[in-house]
Amino acid sequence: MSDKKESNSKKEVDEGRYTTLLEFEKNLWTHGSPIIVEKGVLENDKVSNKNRVNLKFTNIFPETIRDVYLTVIAKDPEGNVDEIDHSYKALGQKYLSTKGVAKLTIDNKDANDFKVRLDRVVFEDGRVWEKADAILEPEGDIEDIEEFAEEKLKEYEDAYKAALNYVQSDDSEHISEGIGILEKIHWYKDSDDRLNDAYKKFEAAKQNEDRKKSREDSIKKREVLVKKRFKIAMGVVIAVVILIVLSVVSFFIPNLQYGKAKKLLKDEKYVQAAKEFDDLNGFLKSEDYEAECYYNIGLDYLKKNDEEKAKKNFQKAYDADSNSEYGEVANSFLDYYRGEEALKENKIDDAYNYFKKSADSASDINLANKASAGFAQVSFVKGNYKDAWDSIQNVYSKDPKTYQAQYAQYGYEYAKQLIGKEKYKKGIEVYNKVAKLTKEQNLNEVIYNKAKAIAAKGNIAAASDLLSKISKGYPKAARLNDKMLKFDRKVKTWLGLWKHHGKVKGKKKTYRIYIKEVLYKGDMCLSITDKNNKKLGFDTVISRKNRVTQIEVTPSHIHFKLKRYDDQKFTYNKKVPNKMTRIWKYGGEKFKSKYKRKVKK
Repeated sequence: MSDKKESNSKKEVDEGRYTTLLEFEKNLWTHGSPIIVEKGVLENDKVSNKNRVNLKFTNIFPETIRDVYLTVIAKDPEGNVDEIDHSYKALGQKYLSTKGVAKLTIDNKDANDFKVRLDRVVFEDGRVWEKADAILEPEGDIEDIEEFAEEKLKEYEDAYKAALNYVQSDDSEHISEGIGILEKIHWYKDSDDRLNDAYKKFEAAKQNEDRKKSREDSIKKREVLVKKRFKIAMGVVIAVVILIVLSVVSFFIPNLQYGKAKKLLKDEKYVQAAKEFDDLNGFLKSEDYEAECYYNIGLDYLKKNDEEKAKKNFQKAYDADSNSEYGEVANSFLDYYRGEEALKENKIDDAYNYFKKSADSASDINLANKASAGFAQVSFVKGNYKDAWDSIQNVYSKDPKTYQAQYAQYGYEYAKQLIGKEKYKKGIEVYNKVAKLTKEQNLNEVIYNKAKAIAAKGNIAAASDLLSKISKGYPKAARLNDKMLKFDRKVKTWLGLWKHHGKVKGKKKTYRIYIKEVLYKGDMCLSITDKNNKKLGFDTVISRKNRVTQIEVTPSHIHFKLKRYDDQKFTYNKKVPNKMTRIWKYGGEKFKSKYKRKVKK
């Protein structure tokens, strides 16, 4: 706040206009915030009898702040809560400088509990500081604000260096630690760019670790198998007879177990079959059947809506034999789950890639729908409502019950976006598909009100064109459009400049009447300028809302009485095109004159 404004504000308080009702706790701040609210006051303006909040905040980050967006949360003793959003634009606020000019009006005069939430801070270089639910808390007395700022900057720098050390590691756990720190200080220095690199490095490290673990597990399985076969082979050395017996036993016993496992699989007893195949340790490629068992167990859990257990069994199917048919389709489910996790962590590009991979490889129709719906969700989060709508339509046609909410939400937002871009026909076409499925504002009503606003400015043709786009499914629009067009046709030959040539004290004089645009002011009406008498002339809208009565409008006759202009009465009669008689009644007298309309050639 400038010295001049502070002086003016102080002067007003001194003169008794403002009464201080409440002082906020000192030095409101939240971890990482580039600003600190040093002072907050609730005042009452005795002139307007309104309460207002005055905030004073300081930049404690060594970058120039351009914009600050915050919300004051006001609560009264009955629990009613109001949120007052405010933005300080084009501040140019330097390091350690203080601002706080705007006053925030508080409509609820009973509010006595106030909190300040910092929503967003934009720096001059375009970087953005944001933090979810960033409620500012009191820091208590601060002796030196510059020392406070330097202390916080050191914390950010120490955290930044620690994060860089973590992400230099090749271990995914350490990289994850670094990512967690960078996410908390994403606005500091180049943390945002470092984050993107760290995400990629984390994925690469995780994949390497998974591959390494898979190889180690495979080696262990082979070692177990080799040991078993070695024991069998050692038996051969004992005696030829024992060799023959053991050879027969070593094949027929596993073969009997293998047959038992296959029968269990055929009978769809997948849990028992999986255990039997697992015990065979790869006998006659039993891993392939083991993967099939776990895949079907996963599907059974999906039918029970137990996604977590389904996911675990799909992972077991993939681990049993990743290259088998069922290992690959299980992995398509796992890609879908990876996409969901990435979306929760706001890793939009990763989510997109996982959903795409899942959809491309899915053989299960439910998975294909889920992956496509994931596509749609990613597009919606990115604000690409068209792609979200295009994707969800196909999914909804196959499973309307499951995806009705997404279909309605994405369709409504896309329709709203189209209408905002004045693509009304397409917007209403999309809206009509979801109108019965959403409780959001009726977009037909939005267009209807826009058309009324256009008509109020005199552009009846544009308003009519807009109404015609929704008339079919919105009877109110059809009625208004018909009313507008009928009135427009009725008065079309009245519009324009009308002239009368006469003499005043021997000198020629031209009198003019200008019947202007057709307007909609709750009713259809004309705007007429008739200033032929300096004292009693008028320029007004012929509408009851404008204190005009006795209104009659036909293709050949216009009559009205001006209550605001000394109860003058006017009648315009037109028997032939472009010629009319003007009858003016005032003060018990009647004056008649003839006018011609100027016609453009």
